[in-house]
Amino acid sequence: MLKLLGMVDIKARTNDRSHYLEPPYDSPLQQHALEQLKRQLLDEERYQTIAALQKKQFLAAGGDPDDYQRYRTTVDRQMTIFREQIEAGEYYTCSSGGFLYAVRARKPSE
Repeated sequence: MLKLLGMVDIKARTNDRSHYLEPPYDSPLQQHALEQLKRQLLDEERYQTIAALQKKQFLAAGGDPDDYQRYRTTVDRQMTIFREQIEAGEYYTCSSGGFLYAVRARKPSE
């Protein structure tokens, strides 16, 4: 698309780093990742806000309310287990940090 727009010197980079947590979470990176995870999973108000948004989007896209409820039941069960493991210092995970693509280009000199 950038080429079609006349851009030159097009470069793309990606961040494919994974996140790994293993008790006792000794490294500064693991401590930081654990704090982020706690903010995401242990904050009940945030969790409920996200769940409400997900439900709204699912239903707006034509999803079946019964399918959503089955999904929510499974996710809530998983979150209970994850929360218990985090609180007990027994949570292990290795997950993708999400892919991030940075693309740059420049407009050619005239």
